[in-house]
Amino acid sequence: MTDKSLTLVSMATVMVVMVAAPYGMQSADAQVITYRIHPDIFTELQDRYPDYAEDYWESIKEAIRDGISAWTEGNPGIIATPSHDDRHDVLIEWIDSEYAWGVEYHDSSLGYRIGIDFDSPEPDVYGASLTNPDIVRYVMAHELGHVLGMGHSSHEGHLMYGTANPTPDRTFDDLGYTVPRLGITNFDNIGGNRLEVSFHLQGYHVHDIAVVDINGTEYVVASTGDDGLHVLDMSDSDQPELMDSYDEPSVDIWPLNGQPYVVQMYPNGFRVLDLSDPSNITLAGTAHYNSVLDSVLIDVDGKPLVITVSKGLIQQYDVSDPYDIRRSGALSDNFNLLGVKHIHGVAHKDDSTYILVDASFDGIQTYLIHPDRNPARTWEDLDNVKRVNVIHEVVEIDDVIYHVGYTQGHIGLYEGESDLEVVGRLVGYMALGIDILRVDDTVYAVIAVGPDGILGVHIGDEGASKWTVG
Repeated sequence: MTDKSLTLVSMATVMVVMVAAPYGMQSADAQVITYRIHPDIFTELQDRYPDYAEDYWESIKEAIRDGISAWTEGNPGIIATPSHDDRHDVLIEWIDSEYAWGVEYHDSSLGYRIGIDFDSPEPDVYGASLTNPDIVRYVMAHELGHVLGMGHSSHEGHLMYGTANPTPDRTFDDLGYTVPRLGITNFDNIGGNRLEVSFHLQGYHVHDIAVVDINGTEYVVASTGDDGLHVLDMSDSDQPELMDSYDEPSVDIWPLNGQPYVVQMYPNGFRVLDLSDPSNITLAGTAHYNSVLDSVLIDVDGKPLVITVSKGLIQQYDVSDPYDIRRSGALSDNFNLLGVKHIHGVAHKDDSTYILVDASFDGIQTYLIHPDRNPARTWEDLDNVKRVNVIHEVVEIDDVIYHVGYTQGHIGLYEGESDLEVVGRLVGYMALGIDILRVDDTVYAVIAVGPDGILGVHIGDEGASKWTVG
């Protein structure tokens, strides 16, 4: 399912929330899929919206076909053919929903059905309109992924991203298919100006990014997978200087707030690296573990803790002293955590800190975290949960609150505290991490964009329309 809602936390213009288990055909073997676009839907819509010309509806039909072609072009084993009678595998029809843009479901007699909702050609309260053919193409491709057997990924840059029972990107099962890198690229009907890039650094596949303050100067730290970790001096954004590199494989990275250290995740554990001398990265400490599905760095009572979850187990590591990492607590919970998938979020209530774990079959489980005690299962009713997998940063500039977020193929800049106004969007990149960089009086969002390197987007007084390519 593809949801319309935009929330403060996720900045989602398109969210995917369908629950269906098991999904789809569940086979990566060569297969022929016949599909039929219901013959009545365009007649009905033309009656409802007579001002829209015939060629417009043809563009919507083409968008549906493009969403299907996104799969066949990358997967030679899939053959999709249109059907003009009742003999078809997939029926594409319109639905009328207040919350969903798309839904896939299975009917034992009719086969697979994909519904796409057109509420109105006019932009909705979030500035979006599903009559944008580019959104239709994306919705169609996402729902066809369900037909092929895939569930949801927790990564917002993934075509199959969804908030209902998602799987961490590192363990997402693509069933042998090549999942299209498909996002929304035409935002004519979605609102906001196009954001321009202030600087663009290329040469590495950047998985994550962090900004670290070292002796009053902010440095950009880039995690580049097998190419390790790199520290960049961005004092002159036109001529960034590579200070040093750490060549061990690197995935997620988190800065230790207010300290010249960074926590570097890798497949079998994590390291804390000392950046006190940015030209000489030093290994401070290491923790090893096996089979961890997800992890997060949180601050509890002034102590930075790395929390890890695996099937039946939560562990916490105190990294207050990066040169003396210690496991400060653990909880075995085979009943509630046997089907654990990932850390859903973090919440605070009455001076206590909680993590929320998606345990799949048993739903979201809540655990109280204390720096010097084992995690404890609780049943607290929690509000204001901060989602862990959401790529989103908030910064205040001259008493104005800005939000920078990423969802489904676009980077968005928003202004406000609760009633958010779209300032602008940048499309065509897959963002994997965002942080805020200050260089003198200028503020940038620095964005890890995978194979495209690092982008810098100026935030602040000039406004989106005046940002220029650097």
